[in-house]
Amino acid sequence: MLFPWLHLALGLGWLLFGMAMLTGLLSGPWSTIQVGEARFSAGWLAVVLGLYNLVRWYHRRGLLGTRRWELAQHRYRQELLRQAKGTNPADPPSTVRDQTP
Repeated sequence: MLFPWLHLALGLGWLLFGMAMLTGLLSGPWSTIQVGEARFSAGWLAVVLGLYNLVRWYHRRGLLGTRRWELAQHRYRQELLRQAKGTNPADPPSTVRDQTP
């Protein structure tokens, strides 16, 4: 991801915007949404978007740590296999053509 803190910034921004709308600091004709006959504050939508972005940021942060751990484990297993075979990774295995009588 190009901007690792993008979801965190968006999440905090949406939360602040939503809380401002819910507390009445920001109001206007755009601050209410009508669905059928029910009306509700658009601040709730902003809060949901903020929480969604925060969850995405937290999940991606955890995935990066897991991927690093998996890569380290894979490298460790490959090194153990090389040691068990007794081969040096710098020396390629010889082929039949390389052996002259």
